[in-house]
Amino acid sequence: MAGGFRKESGHEMYCSIMSIIETLKKREMDLIENIKKIFMGTPAIF
Repeated sequence: MAGGFRKESGHEMYCSIMSIIETLKKREMDLIENIKKIFMGTPAIF
């Protein structure tokens, strides 16, 4: 099925990622730079 999730955890992960992306957009923050910071363990928005 296109666009579906096989497990509930996939849906939860997708929602978490989209929440972060939308928050960065809303605050007009640099998307790529802040995603890098999240992976390095120094998130700017939390």
